[in-house]
Amino acid sequence: MFIVSFYSSINLNESIWELSFFCGWIALYYLFRAYSTQAVIKSIFLTTAIASFFVCIPSLINYNNNFYNRLEAPFNWEDKAIHKIHFLNPKGDSDIVTVFGESPNHVGLNSINVKKNKIYTFSFWVRALKSKRQINPALSININDNVIEQHFEIDTDWKFVHISKKFSELKPDDSPRAFFCYRDTSSIGFMVWGEKVTSGNLSSINSFPNKLINTATSTLKKITFKLPGNSKIASTFGNNNFLGMFFCFSIPAIIGCLLLYRNKYLKWFLWISLFITIICLIYTRSRASWLGVGMGLMFLLPIISVTITKLKINLKNLFVILLTILSFYHFSSIPRMNTSSKNTIMSTFNSSINILSKEVWKDRLIQYSSTLEMITDHWLLGVGLGQWRIHYPKYSGFSVNNENFLRIRQRPHNDFLWIFSEIGLIGFILLLLFFINHNTKGAYIRKIWKGNYSEVDIINFIIYISLISISINALLDFPKQRIIPNLFVFSYMGYISSQLTTNTNKSLSTYLLIIIFFIVSTLSILDCYSNYYTKNGLFYKANLDHHKSVEFFDKANFCLKNTDYTGTPIDFYQSINYFNLKNYQQSKNLLEKAYIISPYNVGILANLTMLSNKDDAFLYYLKFKEIYPNLSILDNNYE
Repeated sequence: MFIVSFYSSINLNESIWELSFFCGWIALYYLFRAYSTQAVIKSIFLTTAIASFFVCIPSLINYNNNFYNRLEAPFNWEDKAIHKIHFLNPKGDSDIVTVFGESPNHVGLNSINVKKNKIYTFSFWVRALKSKRQINPALSININDNVIEQHFEIDTDWKFVHISKKFSELKPDDSPRAFFCYRDTSSIGFMVWGEKVTSGNLSSINSFPNKLINTATSTLKKITFKLPGNSKIASTFGNNNFLGMFFCFSIPAIIGCLLLYRNKYLKWFLWISLFITIICLIYTRSRASWLGVGMGLMFLLPIISVTITKLKINLKNLFVILLTILSFYHFSSIPRMNTSSKNTIMSTFNSSINILSKEVWKDRLIQYSSTLEMITDHWLLGVGLGQWRIHYPKYSGFSVNNENFLRIRQRPHNDFLWIFSEIGLIGFILLLLFFINHNTKGAYIRKIWKGNYSEVDIINFIIYISLISISINALLDFPKQRIIPNLFVFSYMGYISSQLTTNTNKSLSTYLLIIIFFIVSTLSILDCYSNYYTKNGLFYKANLDHHKSVEFFDKANFCLKNTDYTGTPIDFYQSINYFNLKNYQQSKNLLEKAYIISPYNVGILANLTMLSNKDDAFLYYLKFKEIYPNLSILDNNYE
């Protein structure tokens, strides 16, 4: 790979970094090849199963609470006479309450979600700001039907008030409403807290089961976990797709533990862990992980069919089945917040079925076709490790326009195309032979299906299911760039390799591994520092402190990397800094250095057309238009 990268790479520095990290994974492979045992892999399975449980719980609680907090949020009363203030609620806690002033004559919440021929209760806590007054809450069928249904007299103490109504007549164009009607002459304002519309009358609302549910719900609402990322169902991974990749290993690991361990209490825990992990997997909306886990688990169908035939029909099993169905229904009915796509589980399934629609693939088809063109041009040796994102603009520039030219593509969302494009046919064949050599243990699958298997057969079987799952995932995602999938893949492959050889020199392996791990660890620290310095450099550049930005980018260069985490040359950022510091010659020199290692970068080409002399600038402009024919940001300069 080094030889291929040396001859093919535009930016050899990037290839060397990629190769060094790959050496780290190979070192992990040899570590497990030399020292792993059945007990070690069983421990990994069990640890993964336990981790899966604790990874899922925070996300499910957060997302469940987030959804119901939105459903039961205080009404959004829209009027200038209404205010939100912090005050002591009926429970004595400081909370946000709604304050109603003297006017208007009526105020309410329109288009409440009710159904025909059902009873609904409008309930809330209320108190006057001073003295006494009357309030007139009501439920109506239509926004213009502000009837007074019931009077309540309140004073300065909190009072629980409720009214119920059956919506016997409900037309499609009706807008059911919960509101207050001001028909008394009092000018005394009042406060409301906990207003909500609930299905049923007060007796059903206050029944023991409902109270129990409300108590449990309110208790759960007090539990909130601060998790990274924007996705509500990403747990500690920060991204729902990364969590889905973890499930490609954790679900097979849980199943492996169920087959390997006999402790009754542990089995109960494992079943619960499997149950909530599958729920969490479904709710990630990660279609690549759905497909990967689903295809991997197809190999378990013979075992599942045998288990079902042996299942005894009793109250305990019926209760578990019913609880499973209800739980899946509950979580599948919660829509995904803040998104216009894949809103529900069914809409996600439907998007997967609509395989030819542009909405499903978005711009991935462009990424796939552009990568195939790249492979066609560099089919034998590839473009070099870490070079895909450098070459990609050359093949996809036609899709860039004035609206999206700042977007940076770092990967094709298909690891097989990605790897083939970077190491070529020769490297890809060698890599396939490496994996095929480890698949000689595939005969264990037949033994498992026949029911004649040992502990080592189960372990190998679970490993193969995991590798199949993540391989399917890699067709639509990028697990090769994530740490967790690589940890599992190279550990498992090392264990399989340990069964294929018996003459490993452990003493020699130990010294080599120590040296390799030391080198890779040192490079990893430098990589972290480089990312830290470049992010700070970008921060100060954005805030126009160019002197400070130059300092941080100089430190990033000292870390032996010449690009940032997006693959953009550091010299490109430095050239912008020096341009703003009016050192135009230094800016141009840095741009030319950046051009050498990233000749298709849109920003580098655009800036070179402005800083170069007339003849060179025109040549850069021609290359710019050749790569980006639909991007017109420079056209005014050359009309």
